[in-house]
Amino acid sequence: MTSISATEFASLLQGVLPKSTKRIGVAFSGGPDSLSLLFLLNRHIYQYQPGLSLISITIDHLLQATSTQTTRHCQALSETLGVENVSVKIPWGLAPFPPLPEKGTPFEQVAREARYHLLFDVMRKRNLDTLAMGHHADDQVETLLMRMLRQESNMSGSETTQFKLGWAGMKKLRRWGMGFGRGEGSLGWAGAEGMAKWIARPLLDIPKDRLVATCKEHGLQFVNDPTNFQPEITIRNAIRSTLVQQGNEAHSDKIRSGTDVAVRMAASALGCDSLQSSPNLLRSWVKHLGSEAQALDEKVTAYLESHSMIPKPSTLLLFSQELLENNPGISTAVKHSLLLRVLRFISPRPWGQPSAEAGRHVTQLSALAERILQSDKIPILLHKPFTHGADVLWTPVYLRSDGSIKLVSPSTTIKVNDRFGWLASRSPIRNFGASSDRPRTISVDVEKQINQRCPIDVLWDNRFVVTIRPWLFPDSVLDVLTKESSSCRIAVVGQGRWVLPRVEVQQGDETLRVFDLSSKVNECVDYRFVRVLSSI
Repeated sequence: MTSISATEFASLLQGVLPKSTKRIGVAFSGGPDSLSLLFLLNRHIYQYQPGLSLISITIDHLLQATSTQTTRHCQALSETLGVENVSVKIPWGLAPFPPLPEKGTPFEQVAREARYHLLFDVMRKRNLDTLAMGHHADDQVETLLMRMLRQESNMSGSETTQFKLGWAGMKKLRRWGMGFGRGEGSLGWAGAEGMAKWIARPLLDIPKDRLVATCKEHGLQFVNDPTNFQPEITIRNAIRSTLVQQGNEAHSDKIRSGTDVAVRMAASALGCDSLQSSPNLLRSWVKHLGSEAQALDEKVTAYLESHSMIPKPSTLLLFSQELLENNPGISTAVKHSLLLRVLRFISPRPWGQPSAEAGRHVTQLSALAERILQSDKIPILLHKPFTHGADVLWTPVYLRSDGSIKLVSPSTTIKVNDRFGWLASRSPIRNFGASSDRPRTISVDVEKQINQRCPIDVLWDNRFVVTIRPWLFPDSVLDVLTKESSSCRIAVVGQGRWVLPRVEVQQGDETLRVFDLSSKVNECVDYRFVRVLSSI
């Protein structure tokens, strides 16, 4: 098996690293996957992109007797390559980390969450743009089989959303997003900072044995994690064990059955003999699915560029009627992918979490597509506003030729050149039942910021970053704020139909001053919408 050359790796990096990348971290466990990636990246930077900086990041999970020894080995390997290593121990039991898992209990998921939390923490502290990870083609096959087993009832479908969107596996490049936590201070939370950081996986088309060959050719001493083939720990491990014929009967029967189905589907999709090597066939199929998913993303991006607009911050107007008329026969997968993109863009739920995409449930998406992307179902003038997941309100409107927006009602007069569309916006507060679902009024302490001239950044409603510079407030406001006996506070609250943020200086129940998005020039407060409509 051949190792990976410098020129091949340079081609693998094409389109994987964001153009803005200047500082890269490698998630480094000492195994052949991350070690080969660290070596290849380091060599690539030296030969082709000396302006980039590189560090390795090792997380000591303290869950095995050898974990600290492995961490030292990682430090020594990085030093040999001339790459700085940052090693961090998981502080089990210290907020926001859970207690150390008890011996004999499954720990893979909780260890993964703690690891990702610390990886992002290092990215933030070291001002890294991109985290590179050593996932490879065999990891993609395992991911495919895991998702197929979870969605077994849908495996016979000819064109399910899972098939098009989920089974393609991991993306080579994706935005970190707001993380998997439940808010500031929680495990896995990344917030607005996560919207500007990336995860890159340049080795997804490469099988593991080539990574091992790369390490051996260059004399790189990797370590093997003994838990990787223990099927009782995770379903991924059980799949891995079965694929290399090391699985036990408790796990293997269902996995072998699922693998056989996957092999037959792969052979059918690729038009080849299902008796050829299963691993190679499945790798080829996952790569094929990845290409299909990329083509799907590009098609959705083109549709949104030509058939939507953003009339106000945190809204999107989708010209659904024109989209359907200009693109007859649009597939279910495209419809679902497009709606997922819009939901994620508008929702006040954390960007990147399933809750921002209506849970990614096919039934939810199908019902939404039935309302938004089906022609001739209901006369336009009978359409009404509705919500259907992710806290997004869909309102039928007409865009007038003068740029104004007219809400649809039975009495609406349709004018020449009016364009019908669905206006997606954040659901108004009054539509929520549970108080926990409402955007919070966020109060901030400003005395330190006034004295030290420190801007206050607030991620509000997971949609806007509000930057407040209180020392630039009018003197009349500063005088009140800085009085020792003052009960004044600064708060960010929601306003209007679109639930847009505004900054208020409050004293008791009285509002002394308001700074909102309509302010023409305002050095005191900036509002930045942080959600993105892109596919990654």
